[in-house]
Amino acid sequence: MSGDIQTALMDFIRGLDPANAGDPHLTPDVDLYDGGYLDSFSTVELIEFAQSRFGVDLSTADFYEGPLRNAAGIAAEVAKLQAQKA
Repeated sequence: MSGDIQTALMDFIRGLDPANAGDPHLTPDVDLYDGGYLDSFSTVELIEFAQSRFGVDLSTADFYEGPLRNAAGIAAEVAKLQAQKA
C-alpha cells in the first residue's frame, strides 16, 4: 500500500513544477526541501492533496524535521495514519 501512496505523492510533486517532471534527482529518498522541490506553499498543497486523496491529516510542522522530508517518509506516515484509522 505504501508503494501506491509513494507513487501518487511523487506524481503530485512532479506536477508542482514542470521542471520536476524529468528531473533524475527527484527520487523518493531525496530531501524535498534541500533539493528545492518543496517550499512552504507547496508543502501546504501537498498536505491538502494527502488529506483529500488519502483521508489523513498532516501538520506543516511534521515536514520540516525528520522523516517527512522525502516522499518515502511521507508515504510511510500516510500509510501509518491510514492503518490507525482502520
